[in-house]
Amino acid sequence: MTTIEVFFLIGAGYLSGLAVLSGFVMRWILHWFVQGQGVWRQIAWSAWMIVNTLTATVIPMLLIAQLVVGNQPGRPDFWLRLALFAAGLLIGMAFVLGSGYVFDRTAEIVRKKAS
Repeated sequence: MTTIEVFFLIGAGYLSGLAVLSGFVMRWILHWFVQGQGVWRQIAWSAWMIVNTLTATVIPMLLIAQLVVGNQPGRPDFWLRLALFAAGLLIGMAFVLGSGYVFDRTAEIVRKKAS
């Protein structure tokens, strides 16, 4: 396995982690900027959530199928490739949860100061 493959596996896992947990951030955005607003804002948010859900479910599966397994299902470095992808996935998920938490707290502080 080359260095480029290692970075590509981690990067693909990272992007998948961002996609998988982006729903939490979308929920915080709904809470702070969409609920109680105009109908068009709610329709646009619903359309964006559908696209986000499809992306979050399909892209990681395709990346695992192509990058980890590829055209060699019995490859000897399968577990190493899966571990690198999973490490990137965990890093991406941690980033989404951390940034979502910061976003939620910041929005709450701004709302309290505005009141």
